[in-house]
Amino acid sequence: MGINKKLFTGGAPATLGNDFTVKKYTGNGGTQNITTGFNPVLTIFRALNNDGPWAVYDDVRGGLTYLRTDSQAADATSTEYGVTSFTTSSTSITVKDDTNGGFNINGASGGLYAGNPADYILYAWKASDAFSHSASGSQIASSGKSNQVAGFSIVSYTGNGSAGATIAHNLGASPELVLCKSRDSVVDWNVFSSVLSTNYMMKLNTTGVAFDGSSGTNGGAFTVSSSLLTVVGGSSTQNNNNKSGDDFIAYCFRSIAGFSKIGSYTGNSDSGAAVVSLDFTPDFVMIKNTTSAGSNWAIYDTVRSTSNNRDKIIAFDLAEDESTTGGNWIQINTNEFRTSTGSGTGTNKQGDTFLYWAIKIN
Repeated sequence: MGINKKLFTGGAPATLGNDFTVKKYTGNGGTQNITTGFNPVLTIFRALNNDGPWAVYDDVRGGLTYLRTDSQAADATSTEYGVTSFTTSSTSITVKDDTNGGFNINGASGGLYAGNPADYILYAWKASDAFSHSASGSQIASSGKSNQVAGFSIVSYTGNGSAGATIAHNLGASPELVLCKSRDSVVDWNVFSSVLSTNYMMKLNTTGVAFDGSSGTNGGAFTVSSSLLTVVGGSSTQNNNNKSGDDFIAYCFRSIAGFSKIGSYTGNSDSGAAVVSLDFTPDFVMIKNTTSAGSNWAIYDTVRSTSNNRDKIIAFDLAEDESTTGGNWIQINTNEFRTSTGSGTGTNKQGDTFLYWAIKIN
């Protein structure tokens, strides 16, 4: 492996603090500042009281370019709406919609989201250290931004079509969760997680289960190390995560003590609730059944549901508004979350394995 060149534009934070937040706000159909407490580099939005797509913006691709977690769609760009500034001030960003409220981060009446006002949820992450790694041997050139202390990096790279190609992720340790998408092709989101079997992957925009990426026609899986993502070859090509000439974006995460945890638990409905112990009290919890098909990438948070039971659900794979979960609620307590006692596939089906991602607002 050749020497990697790293270009840093700022010093890494010495301690955790102001790295992740959840904000609920009301759209005005025009331009407004949203106070986040820091300059975020990744923002994920959706409307709560109207159906419509998710929107993923980041400062690496540019604030007017968006992806959808609920869709295979490629990058789209508009000068009429988006995050017009990730650095409005040291504590806020600016979002803008067209005058008809035609998109999903600040809409008023008309357009895609009927109804005024519309409520929105925003998940935001900080990463201020820019990096660049040169191509060398099997390693593809990559660049992006990272926050190693908080266990987060954004990686941009251009595919070369090769199985076994490697991409530097700049996370500082092995990723436990990677959300990867081609920016150019209409293909599924690829999800790597350390809780899955080797070469296995999932698709963020579907309700499907974990599967062996190496047996799929177009591949899409990764193996990981403390410095690299390695492309697992498919049976014919690696188009889902390394199509030659396609630009890709990968969001990489790892667990950080007292702040975030990526892990798994086993459904326990025959005996009661499944209880997941943590070393912090989470504000954001994502849950996905990896064993039984038909379950969503369900998201719970303490901003939309301020007390137990937390039964307001949105899901990364659904272009639908917020709903009440019925039997798939969770409880968030001091240093833990626990599922309902029901047997639904969403959170607690007996014997099934569930991937979870928990984060604390800090």
